[in-house]
Amino acid sequence: MNIARVAFATLLLLASLAFVFLAAKTLKLRGAWAAALAKLEGDPQKNQPGLIASIEQQNEQLADGDQVAQNTPLRPDEGRSIEQQFKDEKAGVRQYSTALHDMLVDRGRVWDQARRGQVDPENGNVTVSIAEPTPHAIRSGSILYAFEKAPLNNPDAPTSGQYLGEFKVTAVDKQSVTLAPTQRIVPADQLGGRADRQLEKLKNSQADWVLYETMPADRHAAFTGLGEADLAKLVPLSSRPQYLNDGREAPPETPPDQLSRVWVPNTEGRGKYDLDPGKQNQAGEPADADFKPNPAGAGNYDLLEGKYVDGKFVAGKFYDRPLRDYSTALRELHRELWAVRDAVAAMSVEAKSIQDAVAGLTGPGGQVENRDKEIAALQEDLKRVTAERDLVEKHSTALKTQLATVQQTIDRLLKENRQLADQWTSAQLEAARQVDALTESASAAAR
Repeated sequence: MNIARVAFATLLLLASLAFVFLAAKTLKLRGAWAAALAKLEGDPQKNQPGLIASIEQQNEQLADGDQVAQNTPLRPDEGRSIEQQFKDEKAGVRQYSTALHDMLVDRGRVWDQARRGQVDPENGNVTVSIAEPTPHAIRSGSILYAFEKAPLNNPDAPTSGQYLGEFKVTAVDKQSVTLAPTQRIVPADQLGGRADRQLEKLKNSQADWVLYETMPADRHAAFTGLGEADLAKLVPLSSRPQYLNDGREAPPETPPDQLSRVWVPNTEGRGKYDLDPGKQNQAGEPADADFKPNPAGAGNYDLLEGKYVDGKFVAGKFYDRPLRDYSTALRELHRELWAVRDAVAAMSVEAKSIQDAVAGLTGPGGQVENRDKEIAALQEDLKRVTAERDLVEKHSTALKTQLATVQQTIDRLLKENRQLADQWTSAQLEAARQVDALTESASAAAR
């Protein structure tokens, strides 16, 4: 009996020790979990945020950005690149999504895994295979803009990384499309046997292509922060100063329309413009916000010369590079090019007509030969007439000599006649006088 009690007491003691050990471990674990929970939840009384709050705050910051990023809109025109603005403002997913949307909203779809196939040497039609996506979702009749997927090696005389042209999709296959240039290819006979420049680019292109649904837009932010060495790899020398001076202090001779102007809030309510949030269109979609003049001068915005730096307005005269509408500019350039080519072709036709006319005049049996014959015949006639004229002149000289002699004889005879007439008159007068004297004598004798 005593042995059983001792054994029971021993077992009870051992069980008690195990219970005490487990209880101690439980209390220790509870303390550790309590400490971990306190670390996670923090101490509200001591205003100490816990790990959960910190992680939630980090998640909120990753989602929405920090306070500076939330209050500072991204400004691609302020002289800092979008990447640098993200770093400075600690932007979140929302800012990245907004910036990505702004960058892609006007870009359209892009196919960056395209490879050139056969090029038709007559009209420039080209077959392009597209690896991704599958299917490519390009529709027949679409307009696409093609670029070489290669670094631009020389912006002043590029041989790679070039713009290849604007094309219309004329045929669609499972993973390929047929493209036709929207601009006319010049026949070789109109270029003196040389091939069209665009056709040569298509035939010589060895790199993969990138197809754009919309011509890439010119943006200030695309070149922001690039130095002269970087721009020398991207921009031709003739227009490089525009990109290098963009956003910098404007030279004195800068035209007013090339000075940077930005919208600045007028906190005093004396601005010249109001921000109109826009109304919904007929489809129920929100319209874009716009600035409208406030005739009373009580608006909330002004359009001032200057720019934004680090989210703050800086007044001054800063150069604002004119943005280019490449699609319109290239079409206009092509139109002018074809106008010049048409004019050259018309002038070539006229020149050919003139050459044919000259050949008709100067060739065998032509008018020049006939006129030469007429000239030779007329020269013979001229010799004959000249000889006859010389005979006439000689005879005329002889007649003039005879006439002079006769005239002298006539003058002499006239002089003699006058003398004889005078003598005759004198004789008649003397006879009359004698008759009168005899008459008087006879009368006197008769009386």
